[in-house]
Amino acid sequence: METVNAKVNVHDAPGAEAARAEELYQEAENLVHRRTDRLFIPLMVLQWLAGIGAALWISPRAWSGATSEIHWHVWAAIFLGGAIAGLPIWLAWKNPGQVLTRQVIAVAQMFFSSLLIHLTGGRIETHFHIFGSLAILAFYRDWRVLATATVIVAWDHFLRGMFWPQSIFGVVTPSHWRWLEHAGWVLFEDTFLVISIKQSLREMRGLAQRQASLETLNANIENKVIERTRELTREIADRRKAETALLESQALYHSLVEQMPGGVFRKDLEGRFVLVNSWFCNLRDATPAQFIGRTAQDLIATEKNPHVLPLLQAGTNHHAEIVRTGRTVEVEEQYPGAENSIRAFHVIKSPVFGADGKIAGSQGFVLDITERKKAEAALSYERDLLRALMDTSAERIYFKDLDSRFIRCSKAMAVIFNVPDVSELTGKTDSDFYGGIHAADALRDEQEIIRTGVPLVGKTEREEWPDGRVTWALSSKMPYRNVAGEIIGTFGISKDITPIKEAEEKLSQVHKQLLETSRQAGMAEVATSVLHNVGNVLNSVNVSSSLISEKVKNSRVANLAKVVGLLQANEKNIGSFFNDDPRGKQLPGYLAGLTAHLAQEQEEILREAGSLVNNVTHIKEIVAMQQDYAKSSGILESLQVKELVEDALRMNTGAMTRHNVKVVRDFADLPPILTEKHKVLQILVNLIRNAKYACDESGKDDKWISLQVRNGDDRIKISVIDNGVGIPAENLTRIFNHGFTTRKEGHGFGLHSGAIAAKELGGTLAVFSEGIGHGATFTLELPAKSNGTKATA
Repeated sequence: METVNAKVNVHDAPGAEAARAEELYQEAENLVHRRTDRLFIPLMVLQWLAGIGAALWISPRAWSGATSEIHWHVWAAIFLGGAIAGLPIWLAWKNPGQVLTRQVIAVAQMFFSSLLIHLTGGRIETHFHIFGSLAILAFYRDWRVLATATVIVAWDHFLRGMFWPQSIFGVVTPSHWRWLEHAGWVLFEDTFLVISIKQSLREMRGLAQRQASLETLNANIENKVIERTRELTREIADRRKAETALLESQALYHSLVEQMPGGVFRKDLEGRFVLVNSWFCNLRDATPAQFIGRTAQDLIATEKNPHVLPLLQAGTNHHAEIVRTGRTVEVEEQYPGAENSIRAFHVIKSPVFGADGKIAGSQGFVLDITERKKAEAALSYERDLLRALMDTSAERIYFKDLDSRFIRCSKAMAVIFNVPDVSELTGKTDSDFYGGIHAADALRDEQEIIRTGVPLVGKTEREEWPDGRVTWALSSKMPYRNVAGEIIGTFGISKDITPIKEAEEKLSQVHKQLLETSRQAGMAEVATSVLHNVGNVLNSVNVSSSLISEKVKNSRVANLAKVVGLLQANEKNIGSFFNDDPRGKQLPGYLAGLTAHLAQEQEEILREAGSLVNNVTHIKEIVAMQQDYAKSSGILESLQVKELVEDALRMNTGAMTRHNVKVVRDFADLPPILTEKHKVLQILVNLIRNAKYACDESGKDDKWISLQVRNGDDRIKISVIDNGVGIPAENLTRIFNHGFTTRKEGHGFGLHSGAIAAKELGGTLAVFSEGIGHGATFTLELPAKSNGTKATA
């Protein structure tokens, strides 16, 4: 029924019938054009063959004395006729119904008339081919086709009448105005043909209007028939229910009452209960005997629950009102439940009529609506939440129908579309506000969601506005379904990310500048490693300095001043002081112990000072190594691969020791290679440091890194192998992408810049891993021979 109503509503909309009539008219007109185009296909072929036949019959050969040859008219009929017929036949076959097709056919048809007139020597009978052609062209019911044909005929008669009259009029010297006579006859025929065309088009339009009216009338009739059928079906069903109810016995009635999902009671005229079902008794935690034969007033006298007393009194009043007026009373009541809960009930009380038609009492049905009330409260709460979301959310939230028209929008939509009230958006589409490209893209996306049911999540959309503005939104759109699961539209949420996109653009520019700066420096990764190692050594320096400071601070050398003061105080009787004074007796032993302690302190301080000197020397060596490689940037040098690897290891020595990572060296004997030291070092330092991180994150006790150097196929292969956390398969194809990293503190630049540096060196950087927990292998391949030399930068 909903489908029929929808159809009728479409035809009842203003202008819908006229639009349908116009659609039918256009369909009929297009059908006429296509049918006429196809008609001209055999006609063109027939005219072509007729022209060839005429040429062969009239003048098949040309004589020159005793010799003859095929007349040129025959060749003109074959080739010129074929050329005239070819294009219209092709257009009529490939593009029937198009304006260009029928205009080309009109021109070709007039050219055929001109060709036949010429082949017959301008005989007046062949001039009638023009009138026949115009009559057939009138089949198009398009006066513009006749206009084109008329112009072609007039120009043909004019030009050939002036310069070749024998081919058009069959005479050598005709009147110069004779072409006007022929043109006049053509216009004469055109007049009647145009009138006929106009009349035919009016009839077509009338037929289309009548058909559209009939469709609307049929839809309305169908709607009424279906509605009446539904009513009759409902009436028949109600009648059958009534007949079934009449056939039910009293026992079945009582059984039904007992099985009702609610309380049922009935009272006599005096208000005494004559029927209660088990559900009703359970509500009051009573038995039927406690109700039967008693009135509500009788129950009030024995009721102890103060919350029930008003309900019993209301029941007495309702019974009296029903008996007096005969009207049904419908109320909602609340009963106390278990654990101080409240249960809600919908009570319907109505009169009971006797066989004489008079009121014989009242009856009621009690339905527990506690869950419904909770659901209504929850629904109201959800509705309030949705309203609050739609009214206050800064995001644009919208619901659309199957035609992508807005049916509900958040207030943020009204703000961005600059309309005073959000209700004004109902029925509008994106094309009413956005530029054509974005509106078309949004419509295509929404129709695809409606067609497939697949949501569109997290799409970045470029929004073009009529005033030239461009904004950006992050949109997610989902299918909007009814309770039956049918898709009835779409809904979505769009977040304005224009500031983010602008920030991303600025960030991209800054990133490009940073990338270029980092690439020019060439030693960013190496410098980072140097700083790490210098930092590690500085930590040791700091520890040594702190220990020395603490030992000096806590040294017992200060106690010597006390001893000296004690000796100075007893300088005159120093002998008796050592012999008789208890302090003097203990002083030699104390000095011996202090001497041993100070000697131990001196040894520890000297050891820490030596460590401090070694650490400072190590820092100088690291800095000197970095300076050495920095000076060689951009220069191709002959280098030992093993020395390069060892240098990269030295720059990571501190980190390896601190994290207990074992280093395994597996170096083959290789000849020197010609390459750039700083780029190779940049790659190796980064690979070794990454391997150290992978081992550290694995949590294993036996952490190790193996460095292998091999030669094969004129390629030097340097592999950094670890037993760390490994790399998932899905990351192997992305690991060299700029910005990709799996570490929180990572920047995603090291491997990317390493891959670029390897390519610049004429080599490659590859990765292999069997997956999580199986470690990884990074292999740097370099050409064993250089392609040339590079000047100093």
